[in-house]
Amino acid sequence: MNLNTMCRCCLARPPDKDLKSVYTCLGKTEVYGDMLKECFEIHLSMEPCDSENGICEICIARLRDASDFKCQVLRCQKEFQIKLTTSSDIKVEDMPQIKEEEYSDAEENDIFFLDLKDHYEDLKEDDKLAEILNLEDVKVKRKVEKKKNGKKRQIVIEKATKDRKSKKPSIKLSLRTLSEIEILNKSPSIRFVSENKKHSINTEKILKYSNCTPFFNKTLAGIVCAYCKKTYQTLEELRHHTQDIHKQDDLSYTKRWDKSNLSIKMDITDLKCNICEKNFDIISNLKTHLTKEHDIKFYPDVNDYIMEFKLTDAEILNCALCHSTFETFKMLLQHMNSHYRNYICEVCDMGFINKHRLKNHQRIHEIGTFKCEFCDKIFSTRIKKMCHEKYTHNSASRYTTNCPHCDQSFNSYYQRNRHMFKEHNVAAATYKCNICDKSFILKSKLTSHIKKVHLMERNHICTECGQGFFIKQSLDEHMVKHNGERVFKCTVCHKAYARKKTLREHMRIHNNDRRFKCGVCYQAFVQKCSLKSHMLSNHGMSLSEFENTILKPNSLRNAYQQTVA
Repeated sequence: MNLNTMCRCCLARPPDKDLKSVYTCLGKTEVYGDMLKECFEIHLSMEPCDSENGICEICIARLRDASDFKCQVLRCQKEFQIKLTTSSDIKVEDMPQIKEEEYSDAEENDIFFLDLKDHYEDLKEDDKLAEILNLEDVKVKRKVEKKKNGKKRQIVIEKATKDRKSKKPSIKLSLRTLSEIEILNKSPSIRFVSENKKHSINTEKILKYSNCTPFFNKTLAGIVCAYCKKTYQTLEELRHHTQDIHKQDDLSYTKRWDKSNLSIKMDITDLKCNICEKNFDIISNLKTHLTKEHDIKFYPDVNDYIMEFKLTDAEILNCALCHSTFETFKMLLQHMNSHYRNYICEVCDMGFINKHRLKNHQRIHEIGTFKCEFCDKIFSTRIKKMCHEKYTHNSASRYTTNCPHCDQSFNSYYQRNRHMFKEHNVAAATYKCNICDKSFILKSKLTSHIKKVHLMERNHICTECGQGFFIKQSLDEHMVKHNGERVFKCTVCHKAYARKKTLREHMRIHNNDRRFKCGVCYQAFVQKCSLKSHMLSNHGMSLSEFENTILKPNSLRNAYQQTVA
């Protein structure tokens, strides 16, 4: 292995970029050699040949994260020092000061003096003033009674010295001064409260005075508890579990209160106030009610990090804040970002509830060459590569859902519903096109149908002949006509095909997969074209005529045929 052509930081992969060159990522200028010096004090010797000063994309990502973390720590320390200084200034300023006032005649000003020396005979002489003013830790300078222009000082403190030990000190305070000191003693101390703490206190009050139910996630297996991460099939089971087991638990102990990753998923189905049993639609109205009617205080100067959901057992999920509907919780979760725009992407203007989600989103804008670590596939973004590795090579991360009518399991909501529709004649939620009569299991399928068929979107254009296609996959299949490459070979008879789909259809011959059955005589065929020929020659009708006449009364079957088509 030639080390000169490998990444200088790992010696495991070929370099993608140069250490000395200047690059730009999300509007920030990066020189990876300088970043190594600033972050780790590592000074790499630069070779005269540029190919020997390279760094791979994986090491760049790790270096970028380390540099961002160092900048974050330095920035937070600076903010901490500023807040610490401000807090100390507040404490000094809040020390009660005794204001000295001059007066000419006590009776004219209606000020009466109390001789307190008889009431504090049992106290030590040095602690009398501090005990009265509640300022034991404050040093008080001794003042001697003086006369100035015939006027006396309001406060007179005489302290015994070595020469006059026998004389008792006398303290004289006016009623006005005593009342001011009492107010100062009762005033609350000022303390700094972090944004994380404010958010934690707001959340605790919402959970205490309402029937909100926090949860960690919703998967095909059920709803995950926010405290212990156990999964429950229904919302009622989760609510009973939370009330019985976690009623006294603090949610902040189970969740990392990181400012950049603040977010709590909260179910608000049948939301009501626990004090007066009044119902509400969203949490903001509940907080207003608690503040006005029950004097429950919330911190208003923090961003909203509670994501509101109304979970049901239905196949369709509704947004709690608008009228949008979704087939999967993942799609609903992505939609919720539009309601919590605490952080905005500068590239595409998408909003996110916290900084962590924004940073994850920004990766999709990083264009480059990212190779799968398990196969030879190459992707244009790191997100595409990560999704491919997770759902293709890591079987443990896939969600599975079982058919309620049999024991067959599926990896997606769409596959399960299609199976139920075809095998058990059970209709899932369907979306009907307003222009034609076609129906679809997923809302995304309906959207694609409208764009493709009715709006005639063709954004992928062939550079050879100018023909347009709706999706890139169709363009790739079309390009076979121009290059003529047959890269998909059969492992049994070694026939080669230009399209992978054609190879899969060919493999049915070797596997004796006769999936196309005649609806009249139930004879099975490997290919659909063979079934069409059989229908014409033996039954005198085409396959489409048979489906329209025989299957039309069966609305479910007809809807499924339209969906598959």
